[in-house]
Amino acid sequence: YVLVATNHCGSIQEQITVTIVGDGSLDAIQDQALCQGDALVLTAVGNADNASLETYEWSWPGNSVSGPSLNTDQITENTQVTLTYTYGTQSEVCGVLTEDFVVTVSPAPGLLLPDPAEICFGDSITLNLNPDGNTTYNWSSPDDPTFSSIDSAPQVSPNQSITYSVTAETPGCPIV
Repeated sequence: YVLVATNHCGSIQEQITVTIVGDGSLDAIQDQALCQGDALVLTAVGNADNASLETYEWSWPGNSVSGPSLNTDQITENTQVTLTYTYGTQSEVCGVLTEDFVVTVSPAPGLLLPDPAEICFGDSITLNLNPDGNTTYNWSSPDDPTFSSIDSAPQVSPNQSITYSVTAETPGCPIV
């Protein structure tokens, strides 16, 4: 817009540009699965053409975090998270968009090996001191090809020094 004002003292001309903030959008965040103790960094992607104000608020029961990113190490149990994206001008909110998603936290595999793993000849030792029912175990020994076990905490009585290997898997967590 151009304004021209004229009077007996002369004239002035001023110009003003009116910027329109477009409709906003917010990229969907998919449900997330992570293992207890692990963390993901989730980043919101909001877009509103010509917006001079953009805020992000992540909230879940009893908590909230402001900013475009959320580090999930703050989430310790299964929960629904709401992301709120607000956009507009410095003096007016033009729109608010929300996105809900679920974060599922799986317990880490229950695995604690004895340390030191020393026994007297003829004694036995339990190979896992922290078994749990959510974890699948697969035990083997490179020193004894006949040894194989899917027990969560096998008890063994070797007659010589031997190495045991285990793969522990809990759904939603990396294999240990």
